[in-house]
Amino acid sequence: IYGCAGGILADTAAFHIFGIASMLFLALGCAVGLLVIYWVRPGWRAAVLFAGGFSLIYGLVAYFLLYGLWGYEGSGLILWRTTIPGAMLSVLSAWPVYWLVARIRGRFEEREENG
Repeated sequence: IYGCAGGILADTAAFHIFGIASMLFLALGCAVGLLVIYWVRPGWRAAVLFAGGFSLIYGLVAYFLLYGLWGYEGSGLILWRTTIPGAMLSVLSAWPVYWLVARIRGRFEEREENG
């Protein structure tokens, strides 16, 4: 549900076919959730890798739908100058977000134990 809601917000800000981000965020969010539940131990490494993979897959699909499908000349520069750096920025920003969410979760667990 969070993935779909985030996808709807991303669709309102994106310049491509409406609904693609919602479907991708829902599918990738479900996949990441199932991986964390059944296969991967949750932690900061998993959060950083999933954030990078998630943003890279989304960026590649959006690039393909906007430019790759139509065969624009020189569109490879867009891939290397926006999509790949965007995925790297997501990886770098995943650590502070993970730390903040872990702190908030720790505070709620403390209150639940004490009270």
